[in-house]
Amino acid sequence: MAERNEIVLITCKNNKPHGNITISLDFDNKKKELLLAACQMYTTLKHLKKNPIVCLITKHKKEYYRFKGKVKLYEKGTIFTKAQKLNKGPAVKTAILIRIEEVFD
Repeated sequence: MAERNEIVLITCKNNKPHGNITISLDFDNKKKELLLAACQMYTTLKHLKKNPIVCLITKHKKEYYRFKGKVKLYEKGTIFTKAQKLNKGPAVKTAILIRIEEVFD
């Protein structure tokens, strides 16, 4: 979950799954929280507003890992500002903070 790690973010709304590739901005190991930036994730954000539960898939070396967690969205405040500072792409519209609840390898 290191900074700048490629992650597949999977959401679901009304039994319709949706996947999006994103880049991790920060991971707080003590709190088990992952920070992402939504810049152009319109469908993903619609899903997250209705259902904050997500699944994440990432690769470390030759191993794949799957995580499940719950999302909080921020459009202002310190977490949003942190996402803006760490993002190296288009303008951040929403900061996505995911509290990791389960890990599978």
